[in-house]
Amino acid sequence: MVLLPDYPQRVINEHRVRVEKFALLGLLILVFGGGWWLWPAVQGEAELITRSGPVAALFLSAIFLSDLIDYGPVERTRIGTASNIAWPGILAMAGLDLSSQDDMVASAILLFVAIVLRSSAATTFDYSISARRFRGLTGIAGIAIAIAVMAASDAPSTLWAVVIIASLASIYPDLSSRDEAHDERKQFAQTLEDAENRMMHLRTENSGLEKAAS
Repeated sequence: MVLLPDYPQRVINEHRVRVEKFALLGLLILVFGGGWWLWPAVQGEAELITRSGPVAALFLSAIFLSDLIDYGPVERTRIGTASNIAWPGILAMAGLDLSSQDDMVASAILLFVAIVLRSSAATTFDYSISARRFRGLTGIAGIAIAIAVMAASDAPSTLWAVVIIASLASIYPDLSSRDEAHDERKQFAQTLEDAENRMMHLRTENSGLEKAAS
C-alpha cells in the first residue's frame, strides 16, 4: 500500500478540525452555563457575589479551553498559571454555603475542580527551581483572591483556616525551594571570600603579594 506524501499532514489536519469542533462545543456549553447561572442574580432573585465567582470560573475556563488545541509550552504555561491562581479562590467558594444538599453537591464539585487545578499547576511548574518559584509567586495572587472572596462573603473562621493553610502549604515550599547544589555553592562562596580576605590581609602587611587572585 502506497501512501500519498501529504497523507500524514491530512490526518493531522482532520484530527485538529475534530478537536477544534469539540473545543468550540465545550466553549459554548461553558458560556451558556455561566449565563444561565448568572441570570437569577441579574434579575435580583439571588445574591450577585455568590453567583459571580462560579460564573467567572466558567468564563475563564471557556477562554483557556482553546489553549488545549495546541498544547505547546506557551499554552501549558498559561494554563498552569491560571490554574495556580484560580484554585485557592475556588476552594474558598466551595465552603461558602453548605446549608442544603444541593449546595453540598456543588461544593463537592468545586472542591474536585480545585484539586484538579492544583494538581495541574504542580505538574506544569515542577521541572526547575525558577518554575517552582514562579508557581509560588502566582500562588500569592491566588491566596489574595481567596481572601477577597471570603471577606466579601462573611466566610466562617474554619474556612479561613482551611484555605489559608492549604495555600501557604503550597506557596512556602515553592518560594523557599533550593536545588541540590545550594549548600556546595554556599560553601564555595564562603571559602572564596575567606581566601580573598586572607590575600587582602597579606597585602596590607606588605608581604610582597601584588594583588589578590580569586
